[in-house]
Amino acid sequence: MGLEQSEVIDFISMGKTTGQVNLTIVDALDWMDENSHLILLQDKVNAYLRFIENGELDLKYPKAVGRRRSINVVAQFEPTEAGFRLIQRIRDLIIDAGFNFQFTLRPDLAILDES
Repeated sequence: MGLEQSEVIDFISMGKTTGQVNLTIVDALDWMDENSHLILLQDKVNAYLRFIENGELDLKYPKAVGRRRSINVVAQFEPTEAGFRLIQRIRDLIIDAGFNFQFTLRPDLAILDES
């Protein structure tokens, strides 16, 4: 789970009130190696988009069929300026593709760490 495993979907959930399917990316990496972080985040988002657009989401989770979809990024560390610019481009791309997007900063994300 996490950015290093680009082809793994970290979490899938359904909003109780909205019925929206939420695909969540867990970003627990700091931004010390900014270039690597940017590439990993971009790769992970692209994998999520492929998962939705190639129909795999609907095949693996039939309850997702016909429901609104959202790609959410939950980050432990505040992005750098370049990171925020990438997140804005990702947001625009996802919205243009017809999906919702949400970015959440969660400094306490370490509690989800499996180590």
